[in-house]
Amino acid sequence: MILQKNIIHSIILYFSRQVASIHDHSNNVRTVGMGEVIAVLNGVEFRTRHNDYRLNMPHRTSRKYNAFEPIPFPEVPPEVTRRPNNIPAQVWKLN
Repeated sequence: MILQKNIIHSIILYFSRQVASIHDHSNNVRTVGMGEVIAVLNGVEFRTRHNDYRLNMPHRTSRKYNAFEPIPFPEVPPEVTRRPNNIPAQVWKLN
């Protein structure tokens, strides 16, 4: 039974429908991940390791080297804010 669970886990992990195994990290704020990728470009094979990225962008005003700031989140649509006490309806509208 344990072997069967490991095989199923491996199939889900390596053969999911996500492009490049892109995934979120709900336990880390503003972090997204990209799994291992193997690609061949012009006959040359490239391999990456597991990569996790912070959602940052170049700083808009600082002149310091390598300065960055968090990517701003978009505003919540008014269709969602019109339902202030109905969380399931807000979630449904966002999906």
